[in-house]
Amino acid sequence: MPWKSLIAGLLAAVALALPELAAAAEAFAGERMALPRSEDGAIDVAAILHNIRARIAAGAREIMFRGDMKPDEAKRLILQGRLLEDIASRLPDDGVEREVRLRGIVDARVQRSAGGELRAKIEGVHLGSLAPAQRHDLARRIALQSGVDRVRIHGLDATGDRVRVDYRVERPERPERVERARVERPERIDRPERIHRAERVERPERPERPDRPERHSRR
Repeated sequence: MPWKSLIAGLLAAVALALPELAAAAEAFAGERMALPRSEDGAIDVAAILHNIRARIAAGAREIMFRGDMKPDEAKRLILQGRLLEDIASRLPDDGVEREVRLRGIVDARVQRSAGGELRAKIEGVHLGSLAPAQRHDLARRIALQSGVDRVRIHGLDATGDRVRVDYRVERPERPERVERARVERPERIDRPERIHRAERVERPERPERPDRPERHSRR
């Protein structure tokens, strides 16, 4: 029937497109590589940091290391060590969003936002019998030590229950640029007009003297 041929054609087209779609998804996900380990089986931190620097220099924005990080390794490198700090210091603050992720039984990631904010997230870590206040202090110490602005921890307590801890560093806001206030000069006070001197009063003209009568000559 025609519809069977149509379905067969669609399935064939999807099958042909799957490799291309998978390749596109892989490229979009960013750089992926195995979690490096040294000959004795320990996690090779130096190799991790070297690969981060090299991949970022090549233009990568997302870097993922896949491998099983054991709970004791996560405790030593992440909760007590400086691995997050070392990763954060290699994410430049240049307006580009980047992320480095260690994916396995314990999942840890450090992200630099386009605005420069650093965020760290840890999942699958065992927090043991730490009380809520102690878990808060742990997140606070990780944030201050690694230099990130926000820390989120998803872990398990001693009873196996899931717990979540969030901590945000309160950093002073950058003072806004204060413009110098223009000092307005006081308006110029007009000087009072000079009082004109009173016009000189002209002296009244003297009345003309009447002509004296001419004296008659004596005879």
